[in-house]
Amino acid sequence: MGRLIPLKGQEYLLSALALIREKIPEARLILVGDGPYRERLVGHTGSLGLEDCVDFIGEVDQDEVHRLLAGSDVFVLPSVVMDTGETEGLGTVLMEAMAVGVPVVGSAVGGIVDIIEDGENGILVEERSPEAIAEAVMKIHGDDDFRMRIVSRGMRDAGERFSWEGIAAKFDEYFRELKRGF
Repeated sequence: MGRLIPLKGQEYLLSALALIREKIPEARLILVGDGPYRERLVGHTGSLGLEDCVDFIGEVDQDEVHRLLAGSDVFVLPSVVMDTGETEGLGTVLMEAMAVGVPVVGSAVGGIVDIIEDGENGILVEERSPEAIAEAVMKIHGDDDFRMRIVSRGMRDAGERFSWEGIAAKFDEYFRELKRGF
């Protein structure tokens, strides 16, 4: 979910899907959003022979985002660091996925590492690695105990760490600590 641009790394997710389908033939991918990289991604989908299992659905409203997330088995944010140094900011869609009980996988770049604690509330993978993405998705798919543990922790973190109430409490704690220092 997001703009279809090189920074988001969707091409690596498509390549990972080809690997995943070798073990999970019924796997499907929904890419939500639009952008200048769309045609290239559609072409990459065709070159991988994945036209029958990838849906490009374009931009949707927030209600549809929540519906799509809630119906997902896993959410992957495969962002990369660009040659310019530009990378993913906070990745709020990860928090949205966690809040509705969807296990998350994200590249270990930018603000993603501030959200995902590897193996605790999601899985961090090496950027630009379809193999790492595929391995993470298959681990979530094949290990129900692990899946339930990261989903439970993800939901808790989304509510405690990333809700407005949780953020306000952290600021309050921070300012109280500062005040004690003076």
